[in-house]
Amino acid sequence: MIILFRETPCCTGPLAAFWANCGGAAIKTVRKCAQENGLNSDFADRPAFETIRPRLQRMPFVFNSAHSGRDYPQRFLDMTRLDNLSIRQSEDAYVDELFERAPHMGALMLRAHFPRAYLDVNREPYELDPKMFHEPLAANYNTTSPRVAAGLGTIAKIVAERKPIYREKLSMMTR
Repeated sequence: MIILFRETPCCTGPLAAFWANCGGAAIKTVRKCAQENGLNSDFADRPAFETIRPRLQRMPFVFNSAHSGRDYPQRFLDMTRLDNLSIRQSEDAYVDELFERAPHMGALMLRAHFPRAYLDVNREPYELDPKMFHEPLAANYNTTSPRVAAGLGTIAKIVAERKPIYREKLSMMTR
């Protein structure tokens, strides 16, 4: 299960009760509530993403480096069938470094630390391939989008060159 500790819910299923109890809470409270409910984040001990604000915002732009994260959680690497080089084929490598001057010029920058192979934040939260999971997905999941059909849902099934990521099916109940 992927939990990045956002301020608003991004998942359903086993997380529904969690968000009913914890939704809208401050990030620290959400982390504590997640731990009390037996849910752990691969990024509990480090930031999953960061917002880099300029001293004075002078530009109406947000530079978003959503796919250049290079922090691969060990739990994720243990689940993949790919070697350390192949798993990186979906990265937009070093885009964050190309954008790093944006805040100095007065623009906001968002930087994901996790890789696109781990979670694609440019997808709907429920855009998942039902063939990737042991359990059936709820009716509110978007299982028929062209991106899901291509193996590139919120949780990707493949990296570049159509190489499958996971060794086995995933579980929505994984903690």
